[in-house]
Amino acid sequence: HISRDDIISQFCSGLDELKSVFGNISPLRLGVRYVNIIDKNKISEELGYNLDWNSLVSEEFIKLPHEIANIANTNYMTEVRSNLSEGELALRYGLVQNQGTTPDHFRFDLDRYAELSASPDNISETLQAFTQDIYLLFNTVVGDKLKEWMTLEKAKGESNDCIVSNNPFNA
Repeated sequence: HISRDDIISQFCSGLDELKSVFGNISPLRLGVRYVNIIDKNKISEELGYNLDWNSLVSEEFIKLPHEIANIANTNYMTEVRSNLSEGELALRYGLVQNQGTTPDHFRFDLDRYAELSASPDNISETLQAFTQDIYLLFNTVVGDKLKEWMTLEKAKGESNDCIVSNNPFNA
């Protein structure tokens, strides 16, 4: 999806269709999942120079525990789960390298959800809040060169297959 507004509009249209067929509905859980695969080699090629992970991803998201291993040829994933005032958040992120046919990449996988106790009439607002949470968290991950590349892609008016799901810089 190109923008958060588009995906929310499509979801609400689908929900309206369900209501037209089944009458009142009572969703038990609502969530948004955002997965972003950051392909260093592809971005380096498109920008025209070699990049390191620190220029693409904020250092705090690719820092390994001191003296356990170095970043070269190391795969790691981290999972963080938080209970929030409105629902929960599950973040999985990490560096995946040397997987045969899969290029080296950084994976950012965020699930923002809540058990619903309210009317489905507020779903649009809830989804807006969830996508805003995702945007704010993703924005802490983005390094300078990744932001430069995403801005170039947006200016060209092209989607790219390196960024999966939607580009959070498109509101």
